Amino acid sequence: MEFLEELWLNHHDPYHAALGIGGVIVLLVIYNRLLNKYQ
Repeated sequence: MEFLEELWLNHHDPYHAALGIGGVIVLLVIYNRLLNKYQ
């Protein structure tokens, strides 16, 4: 959970926070696509 702690610590930096949130969204989209593919 180091990533989430880092995100929380850097939440005062909008660019850093947006980058982190964007990365999470991309990972979720890829994960969902893989799940749909293998079902």
